[in-house]
Amino acid sequence: MTRISKFESFSTTNRMPTEVSYDEWSNKLMFGEEPFTEKEVKFFEKLSEENRIDIDYLDVCFIYIITDSRNYFHIHKLKDDWYLIRNYARDFYSELVAYFICDEWDEVLGYLESKNLKF
Repeated sequence: MTRISKFESFSTTNRMPTEVSYDEWSNKLMFGEEPFTEKEVKFFEKLSEENRIDIDYLDVCFIYIITDSRNYFHIHKLKDDWYLIRNYARDFYSELVAYFICDEWDEVLGYLESKNLKF
């Protein structure tokens, strides 16, 4: 029984998105964006309240999330339930940028979990 409960708890974590190069990321962006659903917008509003972070909707297909002065990221929604994430992480000397492709909402949740955000 212990093994079953360990397996169940393992299966509840969300998958992480794939880190890609800027070229791969921008090529995927060319497939076209679509607006976030009402459910997704409500999720981001709740995320903002639960974590006391700033979320700006720069466009209906694109949001900007600031977790602290050293970490912020953009999430783009694409057609066919794809998402793109561009993460910025600042240190004293530079700004590091990482690009991710999410092939479904579950991977967006996995990315947010990796940032220790509650939802």
